[in-house]
Amino acid sequence: ALIVRYVGMDTPERGEPGYKAASAANRELLGSGNLWLAPDRTDKDRYGRLLRFIYTDEGIFVNAQMLAQGWAQPLEFKPDVTRAVEFRKLAREAAEAKRGFWSGASDVDGAMPYALVTTSTPLRVGPGQSFDTMMSLLPGLTMSVYARNDSGRWLQVRTPDRAGGWVSARAVELNVPVQDVPKGE
Repeated sequence: ALIVRYVGMDTPERGEPGYKAASAANRELLGSGNLWLAPDRTDKDRYGRLLRFIYTDEGIFVNAQMLAQGWAQPLEFKPDVTRAVEFRKLAREAAEAKRGFWSGASDVDGAMPYALVTTSTPLRVGPGQSFDTMMSLLPGLTMSVYARNDSGRWLQVRTPDRAGGWVSARAVELNVPVQDVPKGE
């Protein structure tokens, strides 16, 4: 059996909040007909999974639709980034339109915590202004959120280009209440 990793996007893993909702959305998009698998630049990842863009017989671009519907976040592994700009735009539009995990409706298994940058903000090494800045994040960027500090004022995030760090909760809009984000270190 071939295992396929969708290029350019990330969904909740088994056991994470939102896994069932994202899987159901993916199943619906895939339908029951033939699928067309197109590579980006790399054939397989280090685990031997095929890296592919997925298209249905009806012409649905599944990777793009998962982002557009708000069930996935952009995830960039160079050199497979030919659709990165488009995917970031689709994720931002899903966040702004409150689709999928951005809707605020909690499905049976909840929603993976996501954040939309609303005001330019530094990505820091740790939770607080005393920590060094790694880069500046611009409004419209969507990110996965993994943890919060005790007060909920700082969030541990991962950007589409896989930079990890901490941002001020005041600089982002979350798709879930901050207390629903697990506490981190």
